Amino acid sequence: YTAGSANSNVSLSAFYSKTDGVTIATGDEKFGFRLNSDVTRGKFKMGESVSYSRWSADLESNSGFSSIYQVTNMEPLAFLYDENNDGGYGGAISGMGMSDAGNQVAYNKLIDNTSSNDYIAASGYLQYEPIKGLIVKFNASRNMYFGKTRLFKPTYEIGSAKRNTMASLSESRTQTTNDLLELTANYDKTIAEQHNLSLLLGLSQEENKYDDLSASGSDFENNDMSLMGHAKSNYSVGGTKTRSALRSLFGRVNYNYMMRYMIMASFRYDGSSRFAKGNKWGFFPSVSLGWNIANEPFWENLKETVSMFKFRLSYGALGNQNIGLYRYIPTLSYNTHVLNYPFGGRETSMGYAITAFPSSNIKWETTVYKNIGVDISLWNNKLELSAEAYIKNTSDMLSSRNISLATGYNSSILVNDGKLRTTGFEMQAIYHG
Repeated sequence: YTAGSANSNVSLSAFYSKTDGVTIATGDEKFGFRLNSDVTRGKFKMGESVSYSRWSADLESNSGFSSIYQVTNMEPLAFLYDENNDGGYGGAISGMGMSDAGNQVAYNKLIDNTSSNDYIAASGYLQYEPIKGLIVKFNASRNMYFGKTRLFKPTYEIGSAKRNTMASLSESRTQTTNDLLELTANYDKTIAEQHNLSLLLGLSQEENKYDDLSASGSDFENNDMSLMGHAKSNYSVGGTKTRSALRSLFGRVNYNYMMRYMIMASFRYDGSSRFAKGNKWGFFPSVSLGWNIANEPFWENLKETVSMFKFRLSYGALGNQNIGLYRYIPTLSYNTHVLNYPFGGRETSMGYAITAFPSSNIKWETTVYKNIGVDISLWNNKLELSAEAYIKNTSDMLSSRNISLATGYNSSILVNDGKLRTTGFEMQAIYHG
């Protein structure tokens, strides 16, 4: 559904699908919707986007082998159903060399193996144009992912070799939240129909949070009482919670004179929560120059043959922060056979200890690109040619280094160690017939 006017627009869409799996008792279902709208009032403009989708699936149960193996290895004499067995399904017959094969239909029907994901995305913006060519825009968004898994294995007997005498259940819940706040000011100006200028300045903040919770247990009163609270033994719970963030100040200047002479300069000043105080921030500038000889007056007679002949030169730096979280601080390990201990008559008590050496001095990895190239278009862009040479230098590479066991830590640390230099030459030709 769509509707609109000179000052407002709205759009709504939805979808639904359901698919049966190749094997019995498997398949998935998807549905969701999206709503977009915007409205303009004078120098203000605002808009939003909201979407929701859900995916749920009945998964193939793990019988030790793939379903294709099970089907091709089952003897045709085996019964699909057997009311005398726990669960009501048949399987391998004793003494007939069928011990490895299982009844995949029984596994898929008896074992509850499900998974689902819910995705919610919402964003909105407010835009203001105080003077012609200047646009100030604030944008905010949140994306949320919810995951759920459930695996219940009841007691069953599937033939002579496949028995489960104690029911078990494991479940997990996950939640991921990604937030973004961004404020930008963009100014575009053309002077005397020859000078084109574009300026951008912005601030942004990203925050990512993750939570998960898992639990398992076994020994249920019967197969119908399959909630986690009904488990009587082998309890286990677990959970994690993480958070990371990135703040940035960025800017860009674009200028060209009649698309003949071009210059672009930009910078990013990024601060990452993955590094310690004093090393959080990194500065990454870039600049590029271009000269399109084909737009020079003296080239006018050659334009029909060579419509573009551009030289370009660029220099730029990029930062890398793709490492694990909390590597710069000491973290506690727990609930391992090395750390747990008996206390107060209890069989075990949960012990905590620092088992990894912190990498407190790590900082941004930086890659500097240098590039020189030429682009040529012939016969009104029918044939496009390009050639370029580049040098890429990476410094302060984030890498792992083993440490001596004499420190008391059986692990490695992250360091900014190593350099990498890559050089190359590339050529490309594109023909538009």
